[in-house]
Amino acid sequence: MDQLDREIEAKRRQRDEAKRAFDQLELEVRTLEYAASLRPTAPFSKATVAYSEPPRRGGKPHGSIAMGWRRVLADLADARHFPEAFREAAQRRGANVSLQSVKDRLRSFEGYGYVEGDAERGYLVTQMAVDKFDLRNINKGTSPENPEEVP
Repeated sequence: MDQLDREIEAKRRQRDEAKRAFDQLELEVRTLEYAASLRPTAPFSKATVAYSEPPRRGGKPHGSIAMGWRRVLADLADARHFPEAFREAAQRRGANVSLQSVKDRLRSFEGYGYVEGDAERGYLVTQMAVDKFDLRNINKGTSPENPEEVP
């Protein structure tokens, strides 16, 4: 057996292995097609299902925030502030909060329209929040030195 015969034999082995792999894949395809044929005729579609929120069972109304956080917003309603300033204001009012917790809360407030901005540019308390929570008058009688605890 010379070199050419060995090459022919090697190619035949490759061909036979490819044929076995092809047969295996063909079997898998037929099996999957059979499984697909057993599905219900009308596939489930999220678009056809109307979502409704479950009824609330008490608790705070949607969009309400604790008085302590309202006071923090009032403390910082004068200009754009970074999350670190909100954390410091909350800590002055007795809260032991992490910076990540404050960032999460600010994103939540942003979703309600109480602040606008982001962590890179800073957050600004919106006029809507000032009006809704009467932030101009909310801190009368309290101060960061005489705080109400932030939850």
